[in-house]
Amino acid sequence: MLRIALGTLRVRWVSFLGTVVALVLAVAQLTALGVVLMSAAEPAQRPPHRFARAPAVVLPADPHWGSAQHDLGVRSPAAARGLSARLIRDVSATGTTVVDRAFYAQFADGGTKKQVGHPWPVAEFGGYALRDGRAPRAANEIVVPSGRARTGESVTVLTAADGPGRYTVVGTVTPVGWEDAVFFAAAEAERLSPRVDALVALGPVERVRALVPDTAEVFTGAGRHRADADAADDREALDNTLTLLPVMAAVAGTTAVFVVASTFAFAVVQRRREIALLRTVGATGRQVRRMVRAEALLVGCLASSLGGALGLLGTRPLTGLLIAMDVAPPWFAVEISARPGVLAPLGAAVLTGLLVALCGAVAAARRASRVR
Repeated sequence: MLRIALGTLRVRWVSFLGTVVALVLAVAQLTALGVVLMSAAEPAQRPPHRFARAPAVVLPADPHWGSAQHDLGVRSPAAARGLSARLIRDVSATGTTVVDRAFYAQFADGGTKKQVGHPWPVAEFGGYALRDGRAPRAANEIVVPSGRARTGESVTVLTAADGPGRYTVVGTVTPVGWEDAVFFAAAEAERLSPRVDALVALGPVERVRALVPDTAEVFTGAGRHRADADAADDREALDNTLTLLPVMAAVAGTTAVFVVASTFAFAVVQRRREIALLRTVGATGRQVRRMVRAEALLVGCLASSLGGALGLLGTRPLTGLLIAMDVAPPWFAVEISARPGVLAPLGAAVLTGLLVALCGAVAAARRASRVR
């Protein structure tokens, strides 16, 4: 019956064209959606920003802490301490260290969600450079991104320790997209926020790791992104993507089943006399069912292969569309390579295409076997 199925496909390929197109598009959609979904579930590590120029950074083992959103009066003593003085002293023995503090600091005339205070010494590790003016030295001096205020201007800054306070802008830096920082003198930043949120370690990394206890973590390379202000929002930014893609995949698969089933049923109706002749020369109902299922299997193999290749090509346009519709964040990207996150959804989509073709032909095969 496989030989007859091949002959039928060769002669009546127009009858199966709708099935092939439906399966190709369905498998392509499932492949693209699956690859993008896997990439969203396990996004690639984003490059660091705040400590991009630091070889290693030590952070407290507290993933739920948000320095800019917590008030000094409500944070627990353990959270307020951050990195301990003993840890800082031990790590300092390995080489030069720079303390970072991140705390609430908002302009009184309005700020952004990402606005946060830092001591000036850590600015260089985030790539900040003075555009004009100088670094802050006195308690009432600050450096801000250009466009927020002009050098020499007096502004009001709200902090958790003092409330509103008047500060003089002594310099400006080039703005960045990942945070809106206000830089204070080191002593003033320590007064406003005693908690040490991060420690830049310039000594040998292995020696630093050996000295850091379980209450803190050492990050290098791409892991330094954990210290960025937007690191905690990465997963939340992909929630819409993770919600929408499975729904789209379900719609594509369901539509394909109905289209394939309808196409095979129509093909059987068109071939009623042909099937009757096969029954006349001795074909059993079981053989007719096997013939129709063989046709579905051949169509499914061809269409699924084409659809899988087309789906891989469509992942980048799909990602661009999700970003343009604000469903995915602008930094989201999909890398096509021979990795499980690509091969697994590709194989699942191809297998689904085969199952859809076979399931869609079940009713048609049963109807064909009843032709007398």
